[in-house]
Amino acid sequence: MYRGRSFSRFSVERYRWPNGYGYQRWGIGYSLPRDFWISDYYIYDYDDYGLGPAPGGFQWIRYGPDILLINLYTGQIADAVYGAFEEDGGPGY
Repeated sequence: MYRGRSFSRFSVERYRWPNGYGYQRWGIGYSLPRDFWISDYYIYDYDDYGLGPAPGGFQWIRYGPDILLINLYTGQIADAVYGAFEEDGGPGY
């Protein structure tokens, strides 16, 4: 469920965590570590996921099973879609 709309989870390839990291649910307002602010995690096809374009200075990223909207200057999370992804073969987080 995101903004009152339900959707099916998207089946994707296994997520590659940066060294030393594993899943932790991050809430809106928290700052995501800088290791995740790189283009490897950017979601460019946001419309395919029912999301609008990110405002200037922000970027949608994949974080394990979640989609997060982060401020690219501070890493602060402005929005989140929890549980959006399921890895092929089932959850692997």
